[in-house]
Amino acid sequence: MSRFAPMWIGALLLAVSLAPARAQSLYDPWGGYGKFFFSPPDPPPPVIPIPPETVREVLRREGVHMIGSPRLRGDNIIAMGRDGSGAVRKYTLDAPTGGLLTIVLVRAAPVRPPPPVNPRLPPRRPLGPPVHPGGRLDADHLSMAPPPPPPPDEVMPPQPPRPPPPPPPPPVDMDVEPLVVAPDAALSPIRPLRRPPGAPPVEAPLK
Repeated sequence: MSRFAPMWIGALLLAVSLAPARAQSLYDPWGGYGKFFFSPPDPPPPVIPIPPETVREVLRREGVHMIGSPRLRGDNIIAMGRDGSGAVRKYTLDAPTGGLLTIVLVRAAPVRPPPPVNPRLPPRRPLGPPVHPGGRLDADHLSMAPPPPPPPDEVMPPQPPRPPPPPPPPPVDMDVEPLVVAPDAALSPIRPLRRPPGAPPVEAPLK
């Protein structure tokens, strides 16, 4: 027995003892011995869906009325709604937030009869076929000019011309003598004052 035999035997025993740990590391993400040094991640938090009243309010904002009760499928909420026309649609909402994901038409709106005719109103006259302004579009009318438009119902007469403006007044001559107004006969004339007896005569002022 050679001196290397114990070494080979020890290596073989070590390989046999480590074989299960290596095989386990193929399907264990943390390896055979990783669980002793690292803790696995925490599980995801549970999904808390919104209450049915919130789902009903979301469908009401879309203009539909919820039919029945909503159902939870995974992370989504399935609800049925009917709009004003009678069409039924399936609405898929996000369970935690209530966001609208998809809308699928389940049943189309029923065909309703036309509204009743008011007997007090005259029936409408049906429209005829469309008429081109240039007439029929055939070989005989392609080169012809379109017919003239019909005359208007009533033509208003033209308005009479306005009279010419009056001539401007003549300019005022500054050399014209001022107008003298005759005295009014109803006014009393100014009489000179009488000198009292014994008063000295009044001399005229010197010029």
